[in-house]
Amino acid sequence: MKISIKAKSSSGGGLYNVDFNNENDKITVFCDCPAGIHGKFCKHKWQLMNGNLKMLADESEANMLEQIGEWIAKSSFNNLYSKVNELEIEFAKIKKQISQEKKNVERKFREGF
Repeated sequence: MKISIKAKSSSGGGLYNVDFNNENDKITVFCDCPAGIHGKFCKHKWQLMNGNLKMLADESEANMLEQIGEWIAKSSFNNLYSKVNELEIEFAKIKKQISQEKKNVERKFREGF
């Protein structure tokens, strides 16, 4: 079964087609944005896979997104999402530490070392 959803561009200009295919309980997702065309990670796929209604270009497609959510609930995607989410949290902490250390270095530049 195939479901196509129109997603908003993050830059606000255009729309992209995101196609969800479920064949034999194997889900594939394709987007026609520049990243998606090259087979790269795409925020349109990611956000729709996570049920983000704000990405929908047409709110009437929310019921299709709900059906996709049911497919996902039966898949291994939640394990993948959890791992990425865990790493993003860790990355945010590291970025904060880097920022603090840069401030410390800048303070030493002013005060002397």
